[in-house]
Amino acid sequence: MQSHHVTKVIFEVDFADLVGAVTKPKAWLAFRYHGVELKKSLVNFQEWTILVVSSGANRCAQAIAKSVTREKRF
Repeated sequence: MQSHHVTKVIFEVDFADLVGAVTKPKAWLAFRYHGVELKKSLVNFQEWTILVVSSGANRCAQAIAKSVTREKRF
């Protein structure tokens, strides 16, 4: 998103623990490192939101991610 100069982003994930690690890091000590690293990246956005959605809602994004990693297009 940053390389495309997008400043306002809504992230949708199907892993509620990740959202907790970002929004309430003190309550999610097991994921603290991941939450801190994500927060470092998020400060570069003017506005951001992270939401929990069902895995079915992210089918298209999940298919893209699988094809990218399967074909080693990092």
